[in-house]
Amino acid sequence: MQKEDERLLPAVRLEYQKGDLIVKEGDYGISIYQVLEGQVEIFILSGDKEISIAKLGPSEIIGEMIFLTGSDTQRSASVRAIETSVLEAW
Repeated sequence: MQKEDERLLPAVRLEYQKGDLIVKEGDYGISIYQVLEGQVEIFILSGDKEISIAKLGPSEIIGEMIFLTGSDTQRSASVRAIETSVLEAW
């Protein structure tokens, strides 16, 4: 019988500084992130301009769409730390 903590997805804590790119639009990947500390911005590129979609803070989730649809889907937006931030990635 498995222990309860063995059935959970492995999580990694990651720290980003202001301006660090966390996720890049167009990349592939299945990681999902939860903001533990700080604030991040979700944005898309339109030509050479960035269009802000949302700003997220503690307890909010990033990457849920690609996590649910699978690794053969490209990321639909980029995510950048707008202040020092700690995220947990699964």
